[in-house]
Amino acid sequence: MIPLAEYTEQASVGDWPLRIALTLLVLGCVGLLWLALRRGWRNRLRRQTEFSPPEQVSQSPVEGVRFSCRAKYIGTVVATNLWDRVAAGGLAAQAEISISDKAVRVTRQGAADLPISRGSIRSVGVGNGMLQKAFRKPGLLMITWEWSAQEVTSGFWIADPQIQAAAITELTAVAGLSHGSGVKEG
Repeated sequence: MIPLAEYTEQASVGDWPLRIALTLLVLGCVGLLWLALRRGWRNRLRRQTEFSPPEQVSQSPVEGVRFSCRAKYIGTVVATNLWDRVAAGGLAAQAEISISDKAVRVTRQGAADLPISRGSIRSVGVGNGMLQKAFRKPGLLMITWEWSAQEVTSGFWIADPQIQAAAITELTAVAGLSHGSGVKEG
């Protein structure tokens, strides 16, 4: 056995300039990667010029709210392709969904509100996933709606099945859809 007292001395760093240079190199590479990701996101925004910010609904849904719940906003995609994110819809965030007789307002943390007028809602349903993310039951609450003359689908994760079912009921009632319209089970 070797006594522990022999291992109390720590190794000394002999070449500080090299160590500092390597640290700065790694930080520079991380910074360049971040700039490349940011540039890609801005290019996506520029390419998707058909998606102007949704018009604000005339009456704030906060007045006369029929139903409200907390959810995780997953994203908004082109309705025909659940992998094609609409950059103007923003990234995933915690959100509050407020449903009134006039509209649905999604209030997201760190992002602008996403107002959905009741006349633009095409279907409400449940799906397994979107944007390369799969979700267990009860699945994603998916609202298909018209944004700038194109159908998009916004996905929300609500962990409680009863709250999700109540949200679907309220959304179909507000939009004037038949109950279960667009519901994808599975």
